[in-house]
Amino acid sequence: MAVRQLELKLGAAPATPALLLRCLRSHEPALQDFLLEDMTHLHPSAKCDVFGLQEVVAENDDAYHLSYRFAWSATYGCADREVSETEVQMVQFRYANGMARFELPIFPTSSTADEL
Repeated sequence: MAVRQLELKLGAAPATPALLLRCLRSHEPALQDFLLEDMTHLHPSAKCDVFGLQEVVAENDDAYHLSYRFAWSATYGCADREVSETEVQMVQFRYANGMARFELPIFPTSSTADEL
């Protein structure tokens, strides 16, 4: 399966979850673009209103989980028909030699017309 990758240079700080979170926050715009590149699974016109990194949890050796929260909204063509929600999600990453490496799978897209 194909994957999208993001590598962030965080420096050689000790790999404690609190320090990793602090370093990742300095790359928050890049992480938001990477993690929320395609929000059409939420709604075809979904847009991110607020994004924030929440917590880093150590899994084992060089593997960590990053939780993040984002608020999104979408309109159905008129102002009185709007949907908005807040999501909390988690992504795994690896940290070694001062680099954080994120990978997300690329899923094939299809439409209803493709299924007919």
